[in-house]
Amino acid sequence: MKIKFFVLAIFTIFVLGLLLLFSNTIKQDKTQENISVETSKKPESTPTAELNDMEYTEVEDGKVLWKIFARVAKYYLKEKKTILTNVKVQFFLDDGSVIYLTSKKGIIFAGVKNLELSGNVTVSLPENYILHTERVFYSNIRKEISSTTPLYISGPQVKGSIKSWKFEVNSMKGYGEGGVNLTLYTNLGN
Repeated sequence: MKIKFFVLAIFTIFVLGLLLLFSNTIKQDKTQENISVETSKKPESTPTAELNDMEYTEVEDGKVLWKIFARVAKYYLKEKKTILTNVKVQFFLDDGSVIYLTSKKGIIFAGVKNLELSGNVTVSLPENYILHTERVFYSNIRKEISSTTPLYISGPQVKGSIKSWKFEVNSMKGYGEGGVNLTLYTNLGN
């Protein structure tokens, strides 16, 4: 009888521990870093504030990291997010170059300052590389642009498509996987 009780108690503690760990992970993901939350739902309330021709600048240690512009911005206090239309984003790099993003729609998640852009997203990278996709996420903590929607890339030395990808803003490194179909061009004459 004592052994059954002991085994049941250990099992219960184990299950409760897993539930506690799982619920903390979900809570942490939702509040800090999970930028792939379902965002296609319409906000449940009317906007707390609405601005036309909105501009926001993200500054860290006195350095401008990025700026976002939107034709219309609707802030929803309960959802802690701002819904944007006709969006333009600029990321300022250490070497002085700029990455430009444009989209039809966007969301700024308050607190963590993560971004989601959707609808005909265009990314213009230094050295004349252009990326086209339907949805991108920007993690403000990781300083990373990523997407699971197909990416079409064109530039002086490459043209093609990639199924899912990420781009590290600070290091200017891109990674892709799945359905990679690229044509590389080299200029051997110079």
